[in-house]
Amino acid sequence: MDKSAHQIEQWDTCKIEVRLLSGSRLNGQHSNGHPLFWFHFVAVAQSHNKSYVAGRSEKASFPFSSNIQTAPQPVEHLHINFLTALIHELKQDGWEPAGQSGTQWWELKFKRKPRPENSIWNRLKHILN
Repeated sequence: MDKSAHQIEQWDTCKIEVRLLSGSRLNGQHSNGHPLFWFHFVAVAQSHNKSYVAGRSEKASFPFSSNIQTAPQPVEHLHINFLTALIHELKQDGWEPAGQSGTQWWELKFKRKPRPENSIWNRLKHILN
């Protein structure tokens, strides 16, 4: 029997996270007087047992308050627009939506067929990241 018929199909995976920018609470204040957290939505990919950044949104902010949980909000049009742009970028690069990776609204996961280790893309991503 053909050995490849028994092999499990392999996929590269990617999930979107929020990454706070260092020192972000020191820069600016929200109209409610609370300090701002500055962040990016970041698409973290796994390929051939290596992790890399597959994409990143523009910088956005949300207010910090010690008495309420604060995070990027789906009602903030800027947050939605930046996440949507990142998702579009991932799809253009061959990533397919694969559901949620966590409980937050932005925690999405994607998959795509692995690219050869020696492809121009794999060489460029290591230079750019």
